[in-house]
Amino acid sequence: MKVLYVYYSRTGRTEAAILKLKQFLEGDALKGHKASNINPVVKLHPKRNFSGGFGFIFALIATLGKKNIPLVPQTPPINFADYELVVIAAPLWASSLNPVVRSFLTGAKGIKKTAYIISSGGVKAEYSAVAEALDALTGTKCVGYKTIHAASTDVETKMQELADLIATPNEKA
Repeated sequence: MKVLYVYYSRTGRTEAAILKLKQFLEGDALKGHKASNINPVVKLHPKRNFSGGFGFIFALIATLGKKNIPLVPQTPPINFADYELVVIAAPLWASSLNPVVRSFLTGAKGIKKTAYIISSGGVKAEYSAVAEALDALTGTKCVGYKTIHAASTDVETKMQELADLIATPNEKA
């Protein structure tokens, strides 16, 4: 299965989760449909630096205003139609989809199938609403999603569960 992994991570927690999922998917989780080791992992980069106090404030304003922001262009450009599955890992900011992932997915065409990792710093959000927002941006209905929190000690278990959902999408929980 040809899989594209796309994520944004300010702290490293979301990055660790998507790399763990990739490890599971490219192992035995696909039950004979082993993913290629060349499946790319794409980290999104905003043109503006979100570190420090001012970066955090700008990020919060863009998040709450549901604004798109300029991103560093992907080289080469991504052709979503080349992939059977796109895994999107998105941290929430202020219980909302962050502007980096939203900006990347705005206008995305050709996505066939998706799965999501939704990362939260602690406040529990309405995760189904975030998954629905991602579905609307991608034009798909995801095969499954899992959430991780700042204090999560079960990231590995949740990523194994998501890998299992991806491998058997008709048994979605």
